[in-house]
Amino acid sequence: MSIHLSKFLFNRATSGRIWAQFALGSVLSIGAASFAESSTSLGKDKPLFEKCSEANEFMDFINTHGPVDAPKLTQFVQIAHALIVFGADDLNDVDYQDVEVLFLVGNDFPSFDYSVFSNLKSFFSFDNVVGLNDDQLAQVSALVKSGAPLEHIKITNCGNCNIKAGEFAGAKRLKTVDLGNVSIIEAMAFSGCNHLYDVDLEGATAIGDKAFSDCTHLLSVAFLQATSIGNKVFKNCSKLFSVDARRAISIGNKAFAKCIGLFHTNFTNTRNIGKEAFRDCHSLIQISLPNAESIGGRAFAHCSRLQEITYPDTAILEGSLVFVGCPGPLTRYQYEGQKYEHLNHY
Repeated sequence: MSIHLSKFLFNRATSGRIWAQFALGSVLSIGAASFAESSTSLGKDKPLFEKCSEANEFMDFINTHGPVDAPKLTQFVQIAHALIVFGADDLNDVDYQDVEVLFLVGNDFPSFDYSVFSNLKSFFSFDNVVGLNDDQLAQVSALVKSGAPLEHIKITNCGNCNIKAGEFAGAKRLKTVDLGNVSIIEAMAFSGCNHLYDVDLEGATAIGDKAFSDCTHLLSVAFLQATSIGNKVFKNCSKLFSVDARRAISIGNKAFAKCIGLFHTNFTNTRNIGKEAFRDCHSLIQISLPNAESIGGRAFAHCSRLQEITYPDTAILEGSLVFVGCPGPLTRYQYEGQKYEHLNHY
């Protein structure tokens, strides 16, 4: 996506400072811009967007047309398809239909009606010290439900909110989500987001049932704080190749079933693995579960390339079909460095 800086609008604003970054697109970042309340114009001495990949276009415009007159520097700035808001609740004179990228900068989460942004593709919120609450996050998800073609979401502080059940379910255009310190991801939160390929939810402590089921373009996930992964959380995520859930104590039934591309895993502290948890993971060659206490029935059924697995002698295998359909014999490690042959269960 390209943002052209040849059209801009300034309205009633305060002094402020932008430290914002595009996560994607041809515009890579928006640099530091300082506003003085006494300023009445914006020229070459005010390096707005100096780090933007199209900064030269902006400066060429200034050089050609002179400083941009403004009675006051204001609480929001609209530049072509981008709108930057500094805590303003009143957005008079904004061309909502033109806004494809929305930045919210500052401590307060504005309370205006987000449904008016019917063509919004990217939503970014920065420097929110207090953190969003559940109702404010719901305003963002309402954009999806209202039909906006939202593709990218980044909110730097979600410390006070959870992602509710079904909050973004079925958002067909959603591609990237960065809500790094959100607490809990409830059931089916992103289920069926079949264009979602990148998520940053590292702060989540629990992931509900089917939270990412049928996210067929999801590539890798890292849940570094999560202690539980529910049932069918990643079922049918066919392109998922890497999972880091190093603190997860439990993995639910069919949590990774039919993740046919799954190759790299980190389940260092996992103790309980549910039934059919890794069924039909055809790319899985080796997996380490050094602290496993129980492994559910058919947990690795039809993992057609599985060659090595680590789990301790004390682990309880539920039934005789835990490894049905796997090539055999498997090389089994009791712990790193000690191995012996382990026959398949048919």
